[in-house]
Amino acid sequence: MYKLAKRDRQFIETWRGVYAPEVRWYAAMTRFGTEQSVVRSMHERFGNDGVVETLLPEIASADSPRELLFPCYVFIRCRMSDDIYMDWAACDGVVSVLGRAWRIPAALDDREIRHLKGILAAPQRPRVAKPARVGSQAEVTAGILQGLRGRVVETCAAQVKIETRFSFLDSMTAIVIAVPRTQIRLLE
Repeated sequence: MYKLAKRDRQFIETWRGVYAPEVRWYAAMTRFGTEQSVVRSMHERFGNDGVVETLLPEIASADSPRELLFPCYVFIRCRMSDDIYMDWAACDGVVSVLGRAWRIPAALDDREIRHLKGILAAPQRPRVAKPARVGSQAEVTAGILQGLRGRVVETCAAQVKIETRFSFLDSMTAIVIAVPRTQIRLLE
């Protein structure tokens, strides 16, 4: 039988890390369509004994059925332990528990979850959007400028400024135009 030296055991324990001692939020990535079954499985296995709360960010509106804001993600609030971690990671449908070290999941910031719950309760339907990075290529998808392409030069919550060039202008001249963020598609 192989035994690790004390120094090697200490290194592995340090590398592995430790669970947060208090109740925290954690996230797992699941296969598409298995989110509900993962939540049910966690409730069946632990009930209120280990898992304090689960969150499956669903949005609903009058004209459409409930839909997941973040498909393939499940959130739980618990005092993490080996039992909870191993059962969660072994749930049918779980791809990985999000974390930075082996068997130690990354605790999420409580403020982020509070903001997420606020977004889910908001009257306007939220949607996930790719952030428009300065330098990215973008295309206008609606309105009078539909089809216009250019380089993103500035972004804010409501609009994206795109720099576009015309063939009849010299190569050092461009026009910058502000377009509502909802009318922009980022090009790969």
